[in-house]
Amino acid sequence: MSELRLLEHPILGLYEQSSTQFSGDKIKFKKIRCSEIFNLQIKSDDHNSFSLVESKLKVKLPQEPNTTEKIKDFNSTIFWLGPYEWLFVSHDNSNCLDKFMLSECREYNMSWTDISDSRIVISLSGYDAQAVLEKGCPLDFHHDVFLVNSCAQSLIGQASVLIHRISCENVNESSWMIYTDLSYAAYLWAWLNDAVSEYI
Repeated sequence: MSELRLLEHPILGLYEQSSTQFSGDKIKFKKIRCSEIFNLQIKSDDHNSFSLVESKLKVKLPQEPNTTEKIKDFNSTIFWLGPYEWLFVSHDNSNCLDKFMLSECREYNMSWTDISDSRIVISLSGYDAQAVLEKGCPLDFHHDVFLVNSCAQSLIGQASVLIHRISCENVNESSWMIYTDLSYAAYLWAWLNDAVSEYI
């Protein structure tokens, strides 16, 4: 019998083989290991499931486009993706959020899907971070428009992304978390390396 062996995903291989971070005087970006990422969908007329999730998690699910909410009990962030659809990102390795949702909410009519293995996360920060994003994305990143803790789905170059603005200690700088599909990982990392070249 031939020996079975696991093959590394070719796209992930290219991404993993690249450097883990870039750091300059005014710009830096690095790969982030995100513990767990889940997609939640609830039917529009299923008010019971909607209320249950909010009650169990002790948080209001974001209802406005491009907004987020923190779940303090699980060290997680909820992103609005669309009407009755959200992205949950857990920031630790406890696996508590997944276990909680599966145990407390499994009897209700909702979709809770682990998509952790299909996503990668890149952090981008610094004085020139906004300028780098503007080179490849049509969104308005001005701080009066794209507020801290806001999120938006768009494109960077040809990569489909979810961009999250996070707080930054220096008022002259900005910080961002970029979520994208695994299939765009190597492309987006190469695009960022090329985009920051003029700021080095």
